[in-house]
Amino acid sequence: MSSSFNFPRPTTEADDLDNLYKAYGVDRAVILDLAGTNETPETPILEVLAELGLSLTQLLPNFLRHLVAFLVKAREEVLAFGLSEFRQLVLVKRNKQNPGTFLVSPRPGRHIIEDIPYRDEKWC
Repeated sequence: MSSSFNFPRPTTEADDLDNLYKAYGVDRAVILDLAGTNETPETPILEVLAELGLSLTQLLPNFLRHLVAFLVKAREEVLAFGLSEFRQLVLVKRNKQNPGTFLVSPRPGRHIIEDIPYRDEKWC
């Protein structure tokens, strides 16, 4: 999906990445990557939300946790990851307790992210 969002150009340059390794002691096994000229770190999240027809304010924390975790892992593994892949791993549901919001839960047998609870408890 081509992004229809317009963002300012990234301010971090390639030389800045080397400084991050040195200044913060980041292990060189961690690959730091710059956003493209037409993307920001938020671009993949916004694209999935646009496909779902949702805004960020409609998401409960578990939804965002799952989405970000999957996007990061897909990027690390150099895998394409979009809405269809997201829906294969989780169920996207309307939240009956808080109308107008949405939540996700792992599909049965696909709880693949450790330590993320199945539901958001007492979220207001």
